[in-house]
Amino acid sequence: MNTQPPYKLRIREHRKIRASELLVHPLNPRIHPDAQKSALSAILNEIGFARSLLAYETSEGKLQLIDGHLRKELFQDQEVMVEILDVNEQEANALLLSLDPLAALAQFDSPTLEALRKAASTQSEALQTLWDS
Repeated sequence: MNTQPPYKLRIREHRKIRASELLVHPLNPRIHPDAQKSALSAILNEIGFARSLLAYETSEGKLQLIDGHLRKELFQDQEVMVEILDVNEQEANALLLSLDPLAALAQFDSPTLEALRKAASTQSEALQTLWDS
C-alpha cells in the first residue's frame, strides 16, 4: 500500500511574528485600493485574525511574504500568525503568481451565496458593500 501523497507537503511551521519583521515580496503585483483596506480592517475588527500570512525563508534567513501583504501593511506593530513554507525563491514566485488567480477562478452558486448573505451580519458599511458586490 502506497501511503505517500501525490504531492509534497511544504508547510514547515506556524510561527507568531511581529508583522514588521516580514519582508514584502519585491515582485508582488497586487495593489490594494482603499475599499479593500476598509473591508479588511472591518473584518479584522469584527472577527480578528483568522487566517495566517504566508511566507518562506530566504537564503539570508529572513521571512519573505508570499500572501498577506495588506495585513502586514495594516498591522506592522502587531504579532501575526505566519505559515512558513519550505520552498525556494522560484517556487515562492510561482505561488505568488498563482494563489490569487486560482481563487478568482472559483464561481459562486447563487442560491447558496444569497443564503450566506442572509446568515451573516455586520455593522460595517465597508463589509456590507463587499458582501453585496
